[in-house]
Amino acid sequence: MNSKPLKRYFFFLFLLLPLFLSPASSAERSKTLSHPFLPELKAAYTDSNFSYREKTEEFLFRKLSQSNGRDQLNLKKEKEKDIVDRTIESLMRQFFRKVKTGGNYCDPGEIKKKFGESPQESIGISSGGYYRLFVAYWTFRAKLERRQSDNAARFGRSLAVNFDLLLNIVNQVLSGAFFPRPGPLKVKPPQRRKAVEILLEKYAPEITVEELFQGADPQKSRWPIIH
Repeated sequence: MNSKPLKRYFFFLFLLLPLFLSPASSAERSKTLSHPFLPELKAAYTDSNFSYREKTEEFLFRKLSQSNGRDQLNLKKEKEKDIVDRTIESLMRQFFRKVKTGGNYCDPGEIKKKFGESPQESIGISSGGYYRLFVAYWTFRAKLERRQSDNAARFGRSLAVNFDLLLNIVNQVLSGAFFPRPGPLKVKPPQRRKAVEILLEKYAPEITVEELFQGADPQKSRWPIIH
């Protein structure tokens, strides 16, 4: 049997193989790159001097696990817990840098579109530490809720990948510290101040509690002003 045609067949198959493989991998990369918080994620890693590697991205954009109807991180290796810690730390540090510098996560006009009031209408001020805190958090919240709505429309669930769950954890920490929903739990101002101080000590030691609440109106802030 002449083996030349067979060799030629396998040679051309080898050349054509990438054409069959690349569309799927490109599609996966496209889904990853479409995440609205990806620029913030990479910037947060860079600013915190953390290495953003391929394995980091593979874990963060892995589909979430579910147990008893609840979302859970899809952890396959012990070392992936380090990625969880680094991601939360870098995002928290980034948030407080935005508070310090007056940064935001999207157009502040989205706050009124999403929640019904502009920052000025909601808290009665347009400058100062509390204004920067308000804008940083509620632009983060607006962008996060838009992502969750898109996930629900596409996948039938608000959290789709590991990174979505970590963003949600960051949101819960920030909202609980600064913009909690009314409820039966009563936290006294000294206890609240201590909780805020712990956050600042860990993620933003250059910011004081007084600076965070600069200009806050006791009648318009969600919590009693910390003294």
